[in-house]
Amino acid sequence: MKLLSLALVLVSPFAAFADHHGKKPLKALMITGGCCHDYKNQKNIISEGISERVKTKWDIFFEMDQA
Repeated sequence: MKLLSLALVLVSPFAAFADHHGKKPLKALMITGGCCHDYKNQKNIISEGISERVKTKWDIFFEMDQA
């Protein structure tokens, strides 16, 4: 019985967290850019992939080096 009570205490905060994010989108900030990778496409791939799994509102700061 003590083990069951402990399990409920540990799981309850996660259930409340999951329910909260079902209603309100997660806020996310991505800072990216540089010179040597395909950051222009990667920022879209990453943000869209995460948004398919978790409701997310993105702020993306993207700046490419011209070097």
